[in-house]
Amino acid sequence: MYCNKGSNAAALYRIGELKRLFPQTRNLTQQAYNGLMPRLKKIICFHAGLQQRHIPMKFEELLVNERKAVIRAMNEIQALGTNLPQRMLLTDSIIE
Repeated sequence: MYCNKGSNAAALYRIGELKRLFPQTRNLTQQAYNGLMPRLKKIICFHAGLQQRHIPMKFEELLVNERKAVIRAMNEIQALGTNLPQRMLLTDSIIE
C-alpha cells in the first residue's frame, strides 16, 4: 500500500480533531501521572528505572517504552498499596 506524506499529515490532523471532539476518551494514566507532585513522580520514575531528567516531564513527553515502564511501575505501586495496612503508626516500629 502506498501512502504519501500529504495523506499521512491529513490523517494525523483528522485524528487530532477527533480527540478534541471526544474529550471523554482522554488517557486516564496520562492525567493521573501529569497531576502528581514531583516527589511522587520521582518514586514512579525510580521504580520504572528512568533517570532524574524524566521527573519534570509530562507523560506525553516520554518515549513509548518509557511510558510503558511508568505504567508498569504505577500498576506495581498500586498493587503494593492494596497489600499495606490501612493505617500505620510510628509506634508500630516498636517490636513486642
